[in-house]
Amino acid sequence: MKILITGITGFIGKYLAKYLNSKGHEIFGVDKEEKAVEGAIKVTAADILDKEKMKEVCKEIDVVIHLAAIAFVPDAAEHERLAYDVNVTGTKNLVEAFEESDANKFIFASTSKVYGTPEYLPIDENHPTKPTGPYGSTKLEAEQVIEETAPNSGKQYIILRQFNIYGPGQDRSFLIPSIIEQVKEKEEISLGNTSVKRDYTYIGDLAECYSILLEKDMPSLSLMNVGSGENHSVQEVVDVVSSILGKEVKVNVDENKVRKNDSDEVASVEKVKGLGWEHITEFEEGLRKTVEGK
Repeated sequence: MKILITGITGFIGKYLAKYLNSKGHEIFGVDKEEKAVEGAIKVTAADILDKEKMKEVCKEIDVVIHLAAIAFVPDAAEHERLAYDVNVTGTKNLVEAFEESDANKFIFASTSKVYGTPEYLPIDENHPTKPTGPYGSTKLEAEQVIEETAPNSGKQYIILRQFNIYGPGQDRSFLIPSIIEQVKEKEEISLGNTSVKRDYTYIGDLAECYSILLEKDMPSLSLMNVGSGENHSVQEVVDVVSSILGKEVKVNVDENKVRKNDSDEVASVEKVKGLGWEHITEFEEGLRKTVEGK
């Protein structure tokens, strides 16, 4: 298939381009800067807020994978207007371009943050959506754009609510790479709430999920979680990383890093498992690959 990936130079985009190309797909990308990406035939420098340019890049494409977003939670909180423009208006532009193209499948990278503070665990797709910040709110509004379009489209829309993704090459502003770098460099490290548990999914497993979705004939609208179905505390991340590096560190809790409404999360992944996907990378193995940059 000919696949367009928005946000292709980001952490997930780069991995996905290489992985899907290895499966025989032709990969094209769009991002704010034109950079070479392994596995991609061409990367077009364009802003997803440029509606006409999006229509141009969607021509002669079979599938659109929409990753481009203000995806770092603190950035979205600090720049709410920009987060709305990119995450909501940008998605509107992509959906409109997709509708006018010959492409038949649109996969949207949403987030578990649309659920807000969990009312029960594991979190299934029927869980109430009550996001607590601009990132989750704008992603939920983007989902609504898709939900309004899909019923009369005749094409396939997939909303993938991704829990915490990690792996080699992720920016150190995110939790796991931050911990790895701190453990490597310091004897004492500074973190927020170390007891809170999150559902972490290795990037390779996520890429396989996308690969499976490409091959499936789906309804006009599908919505599903993707996660590991298990959770681990921040302290567990520290302990495993310390063990891998053979180094003990002292953990200091920085109250400035403790997020409000921080609570445990774990995904219900029965829907995506029903398509033949399995979370196969064990937590320690994924962390080792991340530490080793593999």
